[in-house]
Amino acid sequence: MHPVHHASFVMETPAGVIYVDPVGEAAEYADLPPPDLILVTHEHGDHYNAETLAALIGDGTVLLTNPAVNAMLPAEMKDGAKMLDNGRAPTGKASTSRRSPRTTPRRSG
Repeated sequence: MHPVHHASFVMETPAGVIYVDPVGEAAEYADLPPPDLILVTHEHGDHYNAETLAALIGDGTVLLTNPAVNAMLPAEMKDGAKMLDNGRAPTGKASTSRRSPRTTPRRSG
């Protein structure tokens, strides 16, 4: 894991490279591997910056946001973005998952 800013960090995983809430100057990410997935958790300025996203998104990068961020995305980013609301499956052109990211076990009895 590579911390970048207050809420921004990069994770290198066996499944790919994940950028979480990338903000700040794109140059701060230059020495890190390019993202396979960018997750933007919410619309506050310390978590979402359209200019930073535009500089970091490459061919094949999946952008996953909540509904509020999705509504704020420039058209060229919104077209390929996935939207995820708590407890729901992702939606959008790039959506492939049918499973909810949060599951609550059922209690018996």
